[in-house]
Amino acid sequence: MVGLKGFIRTTALQSPKRRLQGYIALTKMFDPRKTTFVYAYYALCGSQLASFTKYPFMNAILAMLSNLLAICGIYTLNDIYDLQEDRINAPYRPLPSGLVTLREAYALVVVYFALSLALSFLVGPVTFFLDILLCSLGIAYSVPPIRLKRMIFSYSIVGSGFFLSTLMGSTVAIPTFKALYLASIIFLMVTGLLPIKDFETMEGDKAAGIRTLPLRIGRRRTAKIMAPTSFIVVGMVIIAPSIFMFNYLFFLLVPFCAFLILFGTFYLLKKPEGDISIPFHILQAGAFLLPLGFTVGSIAL
Repeated sequence: MVGLKGFIRTTALQSPKRRLQGYIALTKMFDPRKTTFVYAYYALCGSQLASFTKYPFMNAILAMLSNLLAICGIYTLNDIYDLQEDRINAPYRPLPSGLVTLREAYALVVVYFALSLALSFLVGPVTFFLDILLCSLGIAYSVPPIRLKRMIFSYSIVGSGFFLSTLMGSTVAIPTFKALYLASIIFLMVTGLLPIKDFETMEGDKAAGIRTLPLRIGRRRTAKIMAPTSFIVVGMVIIAPSIFMFNYLFFLLVPFCAFLILFGTFYLLKKPEGDISIPFHILQAGAFLLPLGFTVGSIAL
C-alpha cells in the first residue's frame, strides 16, 4: 500500500481544486444516476424505524456519515478495478482521464474505510460489525481474485449493500422488524433494478469480458426476469399495513410508490430494446420514495 509521503508527493503535482474535483468525482456523490448519498439516505431512514424513546440524533448522524464514507471507499475501489471497461464506457471518469492516479485512489480508499470504521465504532458494536460487513462486501465485490462483480449473482451483492446500509441506521437505538422489513424490500428493488442499468454498458462490459445478465440472455429476457421482483415488492408493500402500525401519511405516499414501480416495470416490458432511461428513472423514483413513506408513515401523530 502506498505510504502517506508518496501520496502527498504525487498529489502536489496538481492544483488543489483539480485534485478535489477528481476525488469527489470518484465517490460519485453528485452523480444523479447513482449517487452515494442514497446509501446514507437509506441509513437515515433505518434510524427513524429503530425503537427509541428519544431520537438519538448524534448517533444517527454518525451512522449516516460512517455509511457514506464506507460507500465512498467502495465506489473508489470499484473504479480502480473497473479501469479497463471505464476506458470504453466512461473515459471521462477521473482514473481513465488521468485526473486522479491509481496511487491517489488507493490512498483514498484506506482513508475512507478507516474513518468509516472509527465513526461506526463510536455508535456501537452492532453498527461497527455491520460496517465491517459492508466494507468487506465492497472489497470482495471489486478486488480480484474474488471479484464478485463478475459473478452472475453480482446484482444481489449490490442489493446487500443497501440492505446493510438500512440496518446500520436502525442500530443507533434498538433495531426493529419494521426496519428489517424495509431493508428486505430495498434489497429486492435494487437487485431487480441493476440488470436494467447494465443495458447502457453492454459494449464496454463485452470488451472487458464481463458477462452481465443482458449480455448472457439479451435485454428482453432480462426485463422479463426482473419483472417478478417488482411484483413481489409491491405485494410486500400492500401487506405491510397488516403487519405494522402506520399513520395516514403512509397511505398517501406508499401507494404512489407502488404505482411508480408497476408503471416502470410494464413500460420496460413493453419496450426492452428501446431507451431504458425513462423506465429506469421511474423505478428509481419509486425505490427512493418508498423508504420515506415508511419513515413518515411511522411517525406518531
